[in-house]
Amino acid sequence: MKTEPLTSAELTDLIHGLNRLARNLWWTWNQEAQEIFQKLSARAWQNLYHNAVAVLHEVSD
Repeated sequence: MKTEPLTSAELTDLIHGLNRLARNLWWTWNQEAQEIFQKLSARAWQNLYHNAVAVLHEVSD
């Protein structure tokens, strides 16, 4: 696990990857993938009814 701050390019790649994952329904039956979105914001994950796309929008505001 990387402990240094992310570069702008790395952050852009990470956000792009999370966005692609959120829009791919594979995550809906994969517990580890669901945990990624829950760890971004447990409150948003619960309040937004486990909607990964909505969670990403919530944490990016």
